[in-house]
Amino acid sequence: PAPRRSRWGIVGWEELTDGSLVAGQPIGAPTWFPCNDRPDDRGRMRMEITVDDGYTVAATGVVGATTRRGGRVTTVFTSGVPTATYLAAVHVGRYRTTPLAGSGAGVVPAVTVAAPPALAAASDRAFSSVPDMLRLFDRLFGAYPQEACALVVTADELEIPLEAQGLAVFGMNHLVPAAQRLVAHELAHQWFGNSVGIARWSDIWLNEGFACYAEWLWSEESGGDDVDACAAEHYRRLATKPRDLLLVDPGPDDMFDDRVYKRGALALHVLRRRLGDGAFFDLLREWTSAHRHALVTTDDFRAAVDRAGGADAVDLLSRWIDREALPNLP
Repeated sequence: PAPRRSRWGIVGWEELTDGSLVAGQPIGAPTWFPCNDRPDDRGRMRMEITVDDGYTVAATGVVGATTRRGGRVTTVFTSGVPTATYLAAVHVGRYRTTPLAGSGAGVVPAVTVAAPPALAAASDRAFSSVPDMLRLFDRLFGAYPQEACALVVTADELEIPLEAQGLAVFGMNHLVPAAQRLVAHELAHQWFGNSVGIARWSDIWLNEGFACYAEWLWSEESGGDDVDACAAEHYRRLATKPRDLLLVDPGPDDMFDDRVYKRGALALHVLRRRLGDGAFFDLLREWTSAHRHALVTTDDFRAAVDRAGGADAVDLLSRWIDREALPNLP
């Protein structure tokens, strides 16, 4: 295994100071296992991962049997839900894995945290709101759709957090209050992107716009800026940027452009204003339920919007996703 240079930077299997991680999105999976690396080719997975004694592994799937032999430890992980190749991940480090306080009760799944012992207290503080995030998302998006919920913290700084199926990894630099929005974002991907998955990369806004909107929902829920304030601020910022991006197909160079994230979230917010909270969140819960661990396209979402709000709502959505011009924010 080795990293791969791409137009999006280094992806794939990457070495850390004392360990390794996988950055699979969007084309990193073939750097560490043979696969048909397409978002529409999902499969169930079983991994056996062997590391030197003293190291811990966190990976996609439910942790199973562990065996020790000759100074090495082998752990089995099994994923029983359809998983895209880019969402398969392995993280290796000198970690200690512990249950997250407040998880594993009611609608909140059991959450594990794998972190270096020196960062255990900081990780507990940084993730103390995760059960409340999961309760909020359960209420607004439906039941947590994954078999596992694992959070990994590296001893290295990372440029951005990375989500995988039932898992997310954060750098030590993300254990700060300002990064709470990123925790909410990566958790929301377990619904949008990892369960409801895109069949083609051109529909990436269905992943990132929804996860970004979840950031704003958590901001309001946790006593920060309300969703209207978040929308107004990011609309103001969008208005200063080039207007040459189509949300329905931003192209490979711009698929992770911040405008995809924020314009996608704004498209959802104007839909919410048009439909009203009841119909809007019914739409989201129906979306995650009807397409649980299935593939979708933007046209599928148009059809869902049509059922929820009719032709006027579809036209409103189209102004935000099918045109380069930035519409007025209602």
